[in-house]
Order: sequence, then C-alpha cells, then structure tokens
Amino acid sequence: MKLSIIIPIYNSEKYLKKTLESIQKQDFTDYECLLINDGSTDSSEKICNSFILKDSRFRIINTANKGVSSARNTGIINATGDYLTFVDSDDFIENNTYSEIFSYIDNEKLDICCFNFFYIDNNGNKTSGKFSIEKIDTCFIKYRVYMNSVWNKVFKRELFTNNNLLFDSEISNSEDLLLVFKLIHKAKKIKYITEPFYNYRYNSLSLTNTNLTQKKIDDTFLVSQKIIEYCKENNIEKEHIHLLKFLNAISCLPLITKKEFFNPKMFRKRIIKFNFWTYTKQPELFFIFLFAILHLDFICFMMVKTKSYIKKIMK
Repeated sequence: MKLSIIIPIYNSEKYLKKTLESIQKQDFTDYECLLINDGSTDSSEKICNSFILKDSRFRIINTANKGVSSARNTGIINATGDYLTFVDSDDFIENNTYSEIFSYIDNEKLDICCFNFFYIDNNGNKTSGKFSIEKIDTCFIKYRVYMNSVWNKVFKRELFTNNNLLFDSEISNSEDLLLVFKLIHKAKKIKYITEPFYNYRYNSLSLTNTNLTQKKIDDTFLVSQKIIEYCKENNIEKEHIHLLKFLNAISCLPLITKKEFFNPKMFRKRIIKFNFWTYTKQPELFFIFLFAILHLDFICFMMVKTKSYIKKIMK
C-alpha cells in the first residue's frame, strides 16, 4: 500500500460527503482511507458506511470521543501505507493531488512533501494561501500555518514508526506544530511545492478559529516550551534559535495585549527578555512590553485598555 489517508471525524455531516468524494475521485488509486469516527452523534457514521459498502479502500474505526489528536493517533497506529497524509473532515482535495505529489516523492525520494492550499471562506470564495520561500525555518517564522498543519503534507510513515512519534493528545491547540517540527527534524529530504492541492475550509465556528481562550494561550506556550526542550535534547537549539524566540514571543503576546487575559506577572515569568521586540516590530507593542518588564503594570494596563476602546469605537 502506497498511501494511508487519515481523516478524523466528529459530527461532520455537513461537509463529509464532499470530503470523501474528493478522495474517491483521485486519479491516484493506491491508497487506503482510514475514517476515524471520534464518537460522532450525527449522521457522520452513516455517511462513512455508505462509502465503505461501495469502496474497499475505505475503512472506518469507531472510537469514543477523545479529540482530534487521539483520532489521528488511532489512524497512524492502524495505517499500513508507506506514506501518511491527513485530511480534515470539512475540507477537500483536488482530483490530481496524490498523483502529482507522488511524482515528486518517487522521483526525488522525499521523506516529506509539503504543498500549497486554497482557503475556502464561509461563502464558498476561494483564495490561494501563497508561500514563496522554500527554506523551512524562514517559512515557519513568516507564515506559521505552513508548519502548523499536517493536512498540507505527505509524510513517510517510517518517520512516525521509527521515532515513536504521535500527537500529544493532552494538547488541544497548536498540537500540529509540535509534531510537525519533530517530523521535519527527523526527515532527510523535504520539498515544498507551490501548486495548491488542498482546499482548507475556513469555518469561523471551528475549534481553530473561535475566539482566543486562556487554554489556547497556555497550550501555545506549552508547545513552544516542548519545542525548546526537544531542541536542547537533540542539540539543535542554536540552529533554530530565531524560531524558538519567535514562538516564545507569540505565545506570550496576549498576556500584555489582550485586556481579558492581561497578566504581566505571568508574561514576565514566561517571556525570553529582550527578544520580544525583534519579533513584533510594532511601536505600540514596544512600550507595552517595556512597561510590563519594568513592573509598571497600571500604565501597561491603561495602554491596553485605551487601545481596546479605540478599536471598539472605530468599528
């Protein structure tokens, strides 16, 4: 088996049929499609079964609801393909996706093949998510979604099995980021293709795009710390120092810029001092940062509150 396509599914009846049809219509045929039904309570399982009855390449695995990371891990453990890829249950792919991807993988003996994608908004409008830089770290810093996703990549399965790599099921935000970083570190040959093959449906109500929460802030910081620890353990900290500082700055930013999460004490505890400005480059943030570092928390809070008020009246 050449490819295992892993789809975590939870109450996805609205778009699931289109997702599965886009896989069934592939001009590439050497694949299995693992449908991980994560305790759905709608008609998702019924939709899955309708495909399984007609196409032996589709398999369903029913589990209790444990979240997307656990569902993906179930897919990884049960996969038999030489390569793995992931598709979200509300997205879809172009008909020639895997035939094109494997033309690169086979010719260049790739461990990971990354590719571009389209954004689909709530009105069905389609725009390309363009990346123009192939260097991994540079792309990561400038466009975090490039690294922070598994759905626009095909991975050699040995990267998972030989290195005991799975998703951290305790983390529900930025969980892709941690795993993808490790996979890229273990890979010997990676290619980025500018042509878009994946259609990412931007759902404003989805877990990824809902409003910021304390859990999201804490998970993002935890991921940044786990990546720093991984780099130290593998003696690659210097190689990725700019990336590590950037992740730290991004994870701490809401603690001094969002009124509802304002916590300068926690910010001072978490931030790698004197590196923040390098990765924000916004004058108003510099002063908020400076006052927070100097323990002038009241002035810092008043600046954040004023900024929030101005933003509100400008709407």
